[in-house]
Amino acid sequence: MDAVTPGGGLADLLQRLDLAGALERVTYDFRMKLAAGMSPHVAPELGLVYSDDESIRDLEQGETLAGEYYGLFWPRYVFGRVLRELRAQGALAVGFDIHFSEERFDHKALAVPWSAEPVDSDAFFAQELLNSTNTAVFLAAISNLPPAFKFRYPPTRLGDVMSIRDLDGVTRQVTPFTDYQELVIPTLQGFARLRGLSIELDGKTIILRNLTNGVITRHPIDGDGRIAIEIRSGVSRVYPAVENLRVWHLGVAVAARKLGIDLGQAVIEPGRIRLSSKQSGERILPLDSRGRFLVDWATRTLSTNVFKESLQTVLQSDVRRQQGETNLPAPWRGRLAFVGSLGTGNNVRDQGATPISSRDHLLGTHFNVANMLLLNRFIWRPAIGWRFGIVALLGACVACFNWRMRVEHAAVGSLLLGLAWFGFACWIFVQHRWWLPVVHPIIGALGLVQGSLLLHRVLFEQSEKQRVRAVFSKIVSPDVVNELLEAKEIGLTGARRQITVFFADVRGFTDLTDDSQAEAEKHIQELGLSAKDAEKLFEVQAVEILDTVNQYLSVIANVVKQHRGTIDKYIGDCVMAFWGAPTPNLEHAAACVRAAIDAQRAIQQLNIEREHENERRREDNARRAETGESPLPILPVLMIGIGINSGAVTVGLMGSEAHLVNYTIFGREVNLASRLEGVSGHGRIVIGESTYSELVRTAPDLAMLCLAQEPVVVKGFRQEVRNYEIRWRVELNDPTATAPRG
Repeated sequence: MDAVTPGGGLADLLQRLDLAGALERVTYDFRMKLAAGMSPHVAPELGLVYSDDESIRDLEQGETLAGEYYGLFWPRYVFGRVLRELRAQGALAVGFDIHFSEERFDHKALAVPWSAEPVDSDAFFAQELLNSTNTAVFLAAISNLPPAFKFRYPPTRLGDVMSIRDLDGVTRQVTPFTDYQELVIPTLQGFARLRGLSIELDGKTIILRNLTNGVITRHPIDGDGRIAIEIRSGVSRVYPAVENLRVWHLGVAVAARKLGIDLGQAVIEPGRIRLSSKQSGERILPLDSRGRFLVDWATRTLSTNVFKESLQTVLQSDVRRQQGETNLPAPWRGRLAFVGSLGTGNNVRDQGATPISSRDHLLGTHFNVANMLLLNRFIWRPAIGWRFGIVALLGACVACFNWRMRVEHAAVGSLLLGLAWFGFACWIFVQHRWWLPVVHPIIGALGLVQGSLLLHRVLFEQSEKQRVRAVFSKIVSPDVVNELLEAKEIGLTGARRQITVFFADVRGFTDLTDDSQAEAEKHIQELGLSAKDAEKLFEVQAVEILDTVNQYLSVIANVVKQHRGTIDKYIGDCVMAFWGAPTPNLEHAAACVRAAIDAQRAIQQLNIEREHENERRREDNARRAETGESPLPILPVLMIGIGINSGAVTVGLMGSEAHLVNYTIFGREVNLASRLEGVSGHGRIVIGESTYSELVRTAPDLAMLCLAQEPVVVKGFRQEVRNYEIRWRVELNDPTATAPRG
C-alpha cells in the first residue's frame, strides 16, 4: 500500500518549485541504480510469498485447492492455510502486506477438526493467528486503519505498510513508525464479542450496537480514556476505551524479530533511532527532519536474487501436509516471509515507481527495509551544515580557478571539478551509502560561482579594459592597447621587427619660453608685484606655454593615429612614433611618410588659423589701448621638424616588472631617426636612405617627392649619413614633380 506524501499548502508549493531538489532526487535515483547493480546484497533470511495473476487463475479454477473454487476476493481461510504451512515449515516471522481491516461474512463456513461446528473463514484465520506462538505474525495497518478486532488478539502484531511517494511519484522513504490513537483495546473488544455487540467509534463516544435487535447504547469517553458499561442491572464496570499504540513499519518489525530487537526499548534521538539487542548489537536508523528514513533499494521484487515462492506452491504444500505426507521440504525454516501481491490486475495491483524501477511491486518496500536492518546498511545524508560546507568548498575552488587561470581554463577546470565531484558522490554512495549533494554543489557552487565570476569579468573587467583603453589610447595607438589587453602574459621581452621611426619636434619652443620669461619679469618690475603674485604670474604663463605646445603636439598625435601609427612617447616638445609594430605593416615607410606630410600640412593650417586670430587680436588691442584695457596676448606661431628612418629594431616592453613598463623600440635606426630630426630644421621632413629605399620599392609616388641632401655627420655615427628631404608642399598627384637628385 502506498500514499502520497502528506502535506499541502505553502510547503507543498515550495517543494514543487524546488527544481534543484527535484534534480538532486534524479541523481539520487541514478546512484541507487548503480548501487543496486554493483552491490545487490540481499539477506538470505528474507523471502516473498506472492500471489500473482496465475495464482488468481488457479484458485478460480480450483487447481490449487482441489474442489475449492474462489473468486477474486479470497476468503481469509486461504491466508490461514498459508500461515499454517509457513508455521509448519518453521518460518521465524510472517508479515502480511494484505489488509484485514474488516470482517467478512460472505464466505461459507468450514469444517475444521478443532470445532464441532463449522466455523466461518475469518474465525479460521483468527485461530491460526492464535496458534502462531512461535512464528511472529504481523498484519498490515495503515492510517489509523488497523486489522479488524477479530484478528487483534495476541500474539498478533501490527506492521505499518504506508509507503510514501514523493511529488514525482517515486517511493524513496518511509516512516519508521506511526503512533495510532483512539483504538478500542482488545479487552473491550472481548466484552463486546461475548455479548454479540459491535463496536464503533464516533469522536469521543463509543457506540455499542446489539447485532440481534439493533439496540444502540452510547458511552462517552471520560478524561482518563475510559467508559462505564452496565454489565447487569445496577452493576457497571469501567473499561479502558482507547490507548496510544506505536506501530512500527512492517519491514522494521519483521527484521527486529530476527535480530532480537525489542522495539519498545528503541531510543529515539534527534536525527536517528537506536535499536539494540544483545543478540545482534546496535542498529542506528538515520532520520531526516520529518522523521523519515531512506530505503536502500537493493533489489526488485522480481529479481532472481530474491527467494520467493508462489502462494499456490505454499498452499499445495499445506494440502499434502494435511493429507499426512511427511518429509516435505521446508525452505522457509528460519526465514522471514512477506506475503503480498505481485499481480497486475486492477483489484490486486500494488505497484509504484522506485529509484531503481519505473514500476515495481510495493511489497518490495517492506522487503528492502527489512534487508537494511539485517545487513546494518543504511543511507546517510550529511547534516545541513556539512552540505553548506561542501558548497562553500567547491565554490572556493572555482573562485581560485578564476583567480589563477584564464576564463577558458577556469571554465574547463570547473567542469572537471564538477565531474570529479559527481564521480566521487557516486562511488561513496555505492560503497558506503552516503548521499552527498550533487546538484547544489555543481549548480550552486560551480555553476553560479563560475557564472558570477564570468559575469564579473564581462562587466567589471571589460569596464576596466575600457578605462585602461581610454587612458592609454591617449598615449599610444589603439593597436598597442589591444595587444596589451589581449596578451596572455606581459613580460619584459623583445622582438626583432622591421619598422619606420618618426620624430617630430616643435621648433621655437625654447625661444617661446625665454621670451615669455623675459616678458613676465618685465611685467613684474613695471607693476612691482609681490613674490606671491609674481609666482602666480609665472604659473599662468607656464600653463599658457604648455597649452600652446600641447596644441601642436595633439595635432601631430592625431595625424599619427589616423595613419595607424604607434605613439611611443612625448619627449618634452617632441613626439616619437613608429610604424610596423605591434601590428605588422609591409608599407610602414610609406605610412610614416604620409603621416609626416599630413602633420606638416596640419601644422601649416593651424598656423594660418593662429595668424588670422592674431590679426583680429592686433585690431582689438588697438581699441583696448585707447580705453586703457590690458592687451590680448599674441598667439605664438611655431613650426615642426621631422626626422624619419627605417630598419630592423628591437620592439617590446621595457622597464621593471614591479614598476613602470613602457612599450617602445630601440636600436641604431632609432638613434639615426632622432639625429635626422635634429638636422631637419623648421618645417622640413628629412628621411634616411633606408626609408627612401622602402619608398622606391613600395610607394614610387612618394619617392618622387624626395630630394637628396648633402650627406651629414651626426652624433654617434662615424660615417656621413645620406638623407633626403620630402617636398611635402607638392601635391602627390602633381605632374610637375621631378625625380629626386642624387
